[in-house]
Amino acid sequence: MIKLEDIARLAGVSKATVSLVLNDKPGVSQQKREEILQLVKDHKYRPLRKPRQKEDNSSRYMVRLLACNEVNRFTYNFQKLPHFNELINDFLVLSPDFQIHLTVNSISINHLKDDLMTLENQQTSDAIILLGTDLPESVLIRIKELHDHIIVIDTCFDHLNSNFISINNYQGAFIATEHLIQNGHKDIGYAMAKYRIRNFQERYNGFEGAMKKHALDSKQFHRLRFSANSIGTYPDKIPSSTLPTAFFCENDSIAISLIRSLQAVGIRVPEDISVIGFDNISEAAIITPELSTIDINRQFMVTKALEKAVSIIKNGEINQTQTRINTRLIIRDSVKTIKPLS
Repeated sequence: MIKLEDIARLAGVSKATVSLVLNDKPGVSQQKREEILQLVKDHKYRPLRKPRQKEDNSSRYMVRLLACNEVNRFTYNFQKLPHFNELINDFLVLSPDFQIHLTVNSISINHLKDDLMTLENQQTSDAIILLGTDLPESVLIRIKELHDHIIVIDTCFDHLNSNFISINNYQGAFIATEHLIQNGHKDIGYAMAKYRIRNFQERYNGFEGAMKKHALDSKQFHRLRFSANSIGTYPDKIPSSTLPTAFFCENDSIAISLIRSLQAVGIRVPEDISVIGFDNISEAAIITPELSTIDINRQFMVTKALEKAVSIIKNGEINQTQTRINTRLIIRDSVKTIKPLS
């Protein structure tokens, strides 16, 4: 019997995206929606449970998923970026299980108070789940002054007494780098994002930690820079000098751009150079070779955020907590085992 994950794999999307289509939810392009519905029809897929019926919003908690944006920030147009698009889909699919009516909004950092107050006057929220990926501490503090119930996801400031739910970026980068080392790679390069955010710095620290554990030089390594929120082919970024045997990449968009750029100049992956990414976006399973990467379990992070929202709505801010979600290694085809250097 064909399963939901089989439809997702055939369509090249996440399970959450297929669920959105089956539940007639927004957030999926018309072309992809039609493609998924055709696959469902062709393979005679039957969901294990009926799609959720529309509910009376007045009986549910009103929670706002909020991003603070401005041009040239990493999360600008966040809805179109693979990682954040899948994150939003998971929130939309899972929120009804918590009796939550979720609305997704974006406001300007430069007009923070006015924009948020306008949204709240239009529809008062019981809690705000704030996308904190590249937010400075000062912005977070200002938002906490404007709303009593805030949960910040995808970043953590250890010294602040706030609710944080974030990925263990250090641990993910550490196990990715150690996977390369265990496969015989000692000359490992680092493909990094042009735009620096806290998450990427934590991943660099994890990379450096794994290199130091195995007494490898974490300073004199090849560094390449790519856009972290778009995928392209950039042969001019590949140096003509001797390259390492492997690269750790700060996210999957960088890894896919690196693979395409290497292939454009005749360098094979993984035969000549191994590549490992971070995030496990749906495109990672489509590229050739399929990308080894770090899975960040978005649905678990979403579930924890929704649970925390319900808890503070019901009980108030009794205890503010910081939650770090560990990652797991996804082994595919982009890493080759080589003979360890003597």
